[in-house]
Amino acid sequence: MNAQVQTPNDVRAIPLDQLFPSPLNVRKTGGTRIDSLAASIKARGLIHNLTVIPRPREDKRPGFEVVAGKRRLAALRLLAKRKELAASAPVDCRVVSREQATANSLAENVEREAMHPADQFAAFAKLVDQGKPTEDIAAEFGISVDTVQKRLRLARVSPQVMRLYRAEELTLEQVMAFTLSDDHAAQGALLEDDARPSAYQIRRALTETTVRGDDPRARLVGRDAYVAAGGTIRRDLFGNDATDYFEDAALLDRLANAKLEKAVAKLRKQRPWVQVVAGTLDYETRAQFGKVPSIRQTPDAKTEKKLAQLRARLAAAEQQAEAAEAEADGDEDSPPWTRACAKCEALQEQIAAIERGLIAPDPDAAALAGAVVALDHRGHVQVLDGLIRPEDKRAAAKVARKAGQGGEVDGVGDKGAGGDPRTVRRDLSAFLTVVAQQALANNIPLAMRALAFQLVLALRKSRSGGHGLDVAVTDHADVGASETLAGSAAEAAAAKWHAAWERLLPTEPDALWTWCQQADDHRILSLLAYCAARSFSAAQDHSDSQPAMPLLSALQLDMTAHWTPNAGYFKRLRKTDTLAILGQYGHGGPAFAKLKRDVLAESAGNLLAKTGWLPPTLIISAE
Repeated sequence: MNAQVQTPNDVRAIPLDQLFPSPLNVRKTGGTRIDSLAASIKARGLIHNLTVIPRPREDKRPGFEVVAGKRRLAALRLLAKRKELAASAPVDCRVVSREQATANSLAENVEREAMHPADQFAAFAKLVDQGKPTEDIAAEFGISVDTVQKRLRLARVSPQVMRLYRAEELTLEQVMAFTLSDDHAAQGALLEDDARPSAYQIRRALTETTVRGDDPRARLVGRDAYVAAGGTIRRDLFGNDATDYFEDAALLDRLANAKLEKAVAKLRKQRPWVQVVAGTLDYETRAQFGKVPSIRQTPDAKTEKKLAQLRARLAAAEQQAEAAEAEADGDEDSPPWTRACAKCEALQEQIAAIERGLIAPDPDAAALAGAVVALDHRGHVQVLDGLIRPEDKRAAAKVARKAGQGGEVDGVGDKGAGGDPRTVRRDLSAFLTVVAQQALANNIPLAMRALAFQLVLALRKSRSGGHGLDVAVTDHADVGASETLAGSAAEAAAAKWHAAWERLLPTEPDALWTWCQQADDHRILSLLAYCAARSFSAAQDHSDSQPAMPLLSALQLDMTAHWTPNAGYFKRLRKTDTLAILGQYGHGGPAFAKLKRDVLAESAGNLLAKTGWLPPTLIISAE
């Protein structure tokens, strides 16, 4: 044994370069955060002595082995490596015998009790109260300023929260959530409502009156402008994204409105009305507005002549295609048949292009149109122009009807036997579409079968495009102007239905794909049914036939639950048609025939309101 050891447990100063780790140290794992310990030793010296034993006599190098204080030795060596401490600097050590080494090492590690985090938070707060800057504290303990600020924030929670944390009735994650507010009363009230709120519930409750920093209004106004106007911001230091919370929502709204009003000042002079929304325009709010109805303008003589020529050429091409198909005898690769089909498609596209050019917004209805100014999710101003306010939707639909859209005015015009007038048919079929869309979305088995049917049809196209999968979906959620639909319960229900999905589905493609990957099978089936339903259309205009009837029949819709005979419907029929319908229910005779059209319509609506009678357009045949 080293000759300089005289008595056990004596304390002496030993040069650092004579101290070495000992294999007898019972702690084999751990030893992290050496940097912070080195900073602490540099700032205030070594607080606890090392426990050492003399090196074995057979070891060629004299010195001592550290059996308790492995981290402290590593920190001292780190300071020496950085030239912040002399390599031979004296270190106070307690020298014990080799026989005592294991027992001493075990005692130091087992008996040592770690400081409770709450004590650490309070100690940091006390240092700050004594005037020590956070930067100095960070340097002394070898931690970041951000870590110091987090611990100070934790120290500011209410005594009640801290007491529950010390008693292990609250977790550190819950305490972190409570730091979102310095209002101790609010923290106490939250604990009174729920003694064990989750971290999510705490965050939601303490921030329900604030606005997140990624809110479009906050992005529009900007942090600097908001603070300059007297607003305060709280940062969630413990959140995944260090989110800012704008605490004065009313101030933020005023600032956002001011910027929006400045942006629309010129627009207000150009439109009959402009509505400003300080935020994003959700689907439910957007659905309240209609679009300007379109009309087909009467083509000039040159255009009419061009259309007549194209239609004649199309008729001849269709005859050629039929003849080529007969000769091909089912061979889809027949060159004559392929060329004839291509010619027909080219002519049809030319006619369609001319027809599209004839469609224009109805000028009378456009006079009612204004704009809604809102924000997109990035906080950029967006203008939705050419919209009809909810209170003007019926008026716009009436204007379009009176303009003779489809060649009819006031219910007089082309009409199949026993059918509704064209404009009435178009109006009611739009109403039927919305009702059926919601029913289809709620009937997942049927929606899946309808979707599968359409996919098979898409796959069987002889000249399909795309790269392997080519499924096109046409969105028919917006069915256009309809007096019957405007303001109805069906329209309100559809708006809520769409809004619910819009809130659920992320807007960014990457986020949407992640959502789809994480959603369960039932949620995905519901989404597929929703998408299939939005692509459904029962619209009728130029024909009494209803292509959607098989699916409508399968839905087993009871349209009497959605539509009731009313004066508005009968005012759009000829008197003879209304009298014929009344006659079916025993309400005929000269007295009704003498009534004026509007009075007769009111009488018909009242008499038939509870009969379950439906217009031809709303009658769904049984399978």
